[in-house]
Amino acid sequence: MARRIESSFLNILTYGLTDQIYAVRPVGNRQFVYDFLNKAACIRTTLTEEVVGKNLSDVLSNKEAIYLIEKYQEVVDTNKVVKYRDSYRKDGGTFYSETILTPLYDQSDHIYLIVAAVKDVTDQIQAERELKQIWAELNKSKKRYESLFRNNPDAILSFDFNRVIMNSNPQMADLLNYTSVELKGRQVSTIFDEHSVEGFNQLLTDALNGETKVSRTLLRDKGNKLIHVTVKLSPIVINHEVEGIYAIFHDISAQLKSEQRLYESEERLKVIAENANDLITLLNHQGKIVYASPSHKRIVGFNEQEYVNKIFLYNTHPDDQENLNKIVTKSIKNGKPFTIETRHITNDEDYIWLESKGTPVFDDLGLFKHMVVLSRDITVQKNNQKKLEFDAMHDHLTDLPNRRLFKLHLNKAINNNNQLAVLMADIDDFKRINDSFGHDVGDAVIREFGKRMEQLLTERDIVARLGGDEFIMLVQGQTEKEVIHLAQEIKKRMDEDWKTIKDGLKVTASIGITMNQNSNPFEIMKQADLALYDSKKEGKDGFSIFSQG
Repeated sequence: MARRIESSFLNILTYGLTDQIYAVRPVGNRQFVYDFLNKAACIRTTLTEEVVGKNLSDVLSNKEAIYLIEKYQEVVDTNKVVKYRDSYRKDGGTFYSETILTPLYDQSDHIYLIVAAVKDVTDQIQAERELKQIWAELNKSKKRYESLFRNNPDAILSFDFNRVIMNSNPQMADLLNYTSVELKGRQVSTIFDEHSVEGFNQLLTDALNGETKVSRTLLRDKGNKLIHVTVKLSPIVINHEVEGIYAIFHDISAQLKSEQRLYESEERLKVIAENANDLITLLNHQGKIVYASPSHKRIVGFNEQEYVNKIFLYNTHPDDQENLNKIVTKSIKNGKPFTIETRHITNDEDYIWLESKGTPVFDDLGLFKHMVVLSRDITVQKNNQKKLEFDAMHDHLTDLPNRRLFKLHLNKAINNNNQLAVLMADIDDFKRINDSFGHDVGDAVIREFGKRMEQLLTERDIVARLGGDEFIMLVQGQTEKEVIHLAQEIKKRMDEDWKTIKDGLKVTASIGITMNQNSNPFEIMKQADLALYDSKKEGKDGFSIFSQG
């Protein structure tokens, strides 16, 4: 079963992933050899399966080899996962990738393999750049639009109840290419386009009835050219009597052009958003979503309108909401972009992992206007990373913790000054079982042996496979009498029937116990090993407690 799972996992790595996967083995000082690469790696690079077994420096160019060796050596030196981005040129274009290097450890806690997962993020980076460019253009248009209104005073004229122009300011004359003298005494209706006169008459009636409105209309200048303006009519009141009307005109020709450019910019942004593979959301100053891209339907199963006017935490996993809120608030306060990984609910009531990148946008006064958030589904990467992390800390045959994870738990118990006991056990005459019944039966015995030990644990305890037929157990908060009882229970469990694996099979175990409160984990494990040796020497199928004497 384990081999079938391993084979299926290998097929997934080789053919089922679009990300490039490499396995590189450290073989000496700054020497690394290819151990595996999947189909995606062969397609996206010039490498083939023939590089397996070869040194990086023999396969790659000197520049590439030096760069990659530095990264792999960083994993070896730090014993940590290394993540980096780089770019490369191919077929006349520039491509970007994100690489995660994960170390795998053998039973001696040494790195025996480094797995590199390389994701092509070219489309993501290009989309981010295009999005930023669109927003930059949009903001530039708005600045020109605002500047236009600030720097150009309105044009004003007055007329009497006979609709005869009485006076006008210089800006009015400039707007229509008339002099103030030429305007004075004209019927005010003569400066309007013939199709706008009726609307002006209605606006005048509303103004005399106390309703002051702003309306768009069309004027004709001296050369009969149409001018788009807004007009506001206000009664001239003297001694509580209406003596005439003020008409305030604002030239919106430039504004209309800006609106057209803004519309075109928004249309380009809309095209990008509707065809994006990622989720795009726009938050206003209240933290509400004012735009959600159509990709929400494809990725999370909800229509994009489901999100509009909802708070930005909508459908985020409850455990992630507080952190997301802090990150977004900090981004707005500091004016800096953010990146965060969160879980997001889907329409089928499941959760996916999203990597979200947000960029705050501010106006000329430094006031926050909105936040642009780009999110991509990283569920597959998270699952792969989780599997690699699990494999690094667990035995592949039994799925029990391995030596590395056991030592972490032992160190933690020691640092917490917990009362502890360590029991080391191995299967008596396991070689005979392998020789008599075959390795498949031997593997099944090892799995069942670990399972029976695990069933005797409390939540604080841990059992690990050290290798071969050797297991080790850490128990906390128990007296020597209780630990002896546990050893007896282990023997009883091993005396139970094994016929589900093989008829006539009998399995016994020898156990070494140490109760010594030593601060050195190596010494504690050594004491348990010595006690195990004494148990074997006394005839097997029993247990022995370590004694300093």
